[in-house]
Amino acid sequence: MFKYNHTTGNTPGKSPCCHFCTDRGAAWAYPAETFTRRLVDGVHVVLDGPWRACTACHRLIEADTWAKLRRRSLAFHRAVYGPLTPAEDIAIAADLAPLWMAFRARRTGPAERIGGVV
Repeated sequence: MFKYNHTTGNTPGKSPCCHFCTDRGAAWAYPAETFTRRLVDGVHVVLDGPWRACTACHRLIEADTWAKLRRRSLAFHRAVYGPLTPAEDIAIAADLAPLWMAFRARRTGPAERIGGVV
């Protein structure tokens, strides 16, 4: 089982990434319970620690606009990996939905500004 700790899953010397769009410069942290997610071929990932969000994703989460958040996440994915086929687009969107539903179910409190400055 692979354990991913959201609090330490950063590159040293770089800003923490947003767990929703992968942009650098996460400014918000959402407390959440630890949970295990089954991926393919019996691989399980333990998601441990707060979920980080950049300011743009934080605003979309607070506004409960998950479709816009999905579009933003896919746009960042395309920017990094190039164009997606329609099948890839559907597969990624299908993967995000249960992940974000798990986040919503396991969120334990309001977002906190990273570094404490609002």
